[in-house]
Amino acid sequence: SRGSIYIASVEYEYEFMPAKVKIVDDVIDFLRGGAKDGETVASPPQDSPASNSSSLSVQKDSPAPTASPAPVFPDVTKGNKTTVLRFMLNNGEVIPVNKKATVPGGVLNQFAMDEYDGYLRMATTWYYKSDVCSNVYCIDINTMQVVGKIEGIAPTERIYSARFTEETGYIVTFRQVDPLFSIDLSDPENPKIKGELKIPGFSTYLHPWKNGLMIGIGQDVEANDEIARTSGLKLSLFDVTDINNPKEIKKLVLSSGYGYSNAEYDHKAVMVNPEKGLIGIPAYTYDQNHNQTFNGYMVFSVSTEKGFEKVCTVEHKDSQNILRGLMIGDNLYTMSPLYLVATTLSGDAISTVEIGSYNYYWKDGYRVDGGIAEPAAVPPVAPGN
Repeated sequence: SRGSIYIASVEYEYEFMPAKVKIVDDVIDFLRGGAKDGETVASPPQDSPASNSSSLSVQKDSPAPTASPAPVFPDVTKGNKTTVLRFMLNNGEVIPVNKKATVPGGVLNQFAMDEYDGYLRMATTWYYKSDVCSNVYCIDINTMQVVGKIEGIAPTERIYSARFTEETGYIVTFRQVDPLFSIDLSDPENPKIKGELKIPGFSTYLHPWKNGLMIGIGQDVEANDEIARTSGLKLSLFDVTDINNPKEIKKLVLSSGYGYSNAEYDHKAVMVNPEKGLIGIPAYTYDQNHNQTFNGYMVFSVSTEKGFEKVCTVEHKDSQNILRGLMIGDNLYTMSPLYLVATTLSGDAISTVEIGSYNYYWKDGYRVDGGIAEPAAVPPVAPGN
């Protein structure tokens, strides 16, 4: 197959009195614009510019602040910035293009970068001293030059999640409320913010659903004039069919105290099955007294009529944190560091296989030490066999 690989290196600049120190963080995000799922991509050539880099193969408006923050616009000569190198992918061979682009701000993850119709789109958060703002850039992939941009989005707020779908981009920023911005990218030389939705909380992961819907996974927030406090793991269902008017049509907060999920920062922890109308995530929830109320995996049906309805829950022995879930046929398979468990969608156990061993495990949020499990002895091989 043919496509592109983009390697992004984020440079941070911190000021310490009296000296200025620059730190380069080689956390790499890959974007494969055309590579097949699961395809192995060759490493960059040793003499390429990237050879020394590390690589890794919203309906009801909440009260607005009384005063709008002062405008902030990024300066590529100050603060953090991202340099992107482009490589061509041709049947598994990586070919350096020897062109790069540098933009103000840092990218959050691979979903903050996207190639479509000859343009690379990037969403960044720029920091310098006390100034913070978010930005969107459109880059011509042939010249690696910025041809269009929106800068100074949401002063004082950083990007918590981003997603691009063909000619539209979505970013979520946060300080006290969660603005979901919808951005028209149909003209890369003139991108425009078309819609803004403000709701309590924030989404740290956005996943396109079907029929103009998008799912957000993140945190609900109780906000006042001085501080915002997370108050529970939250699922949101957004209607983004009208780019000018995104809406949060359904939501579900999974805990009365607080909670979190690996799915907030690891998209592979999310199980998505649009055909069956199901989504699954690991979930860890607590009550207001900090007592753990759930440690396992939850599967929900998703609909515009009923929102998120719980279909089943799965917990593993020894309070193991479940990391992954997968639907095969009508059965659900969940994996933790110690176990692989098969269940029906009604939650009935089918089978459990022990797949690992640790000298400790987690129970009720606390580490419990145990004996070190030694691997089974391997019988010696007879000479000549």
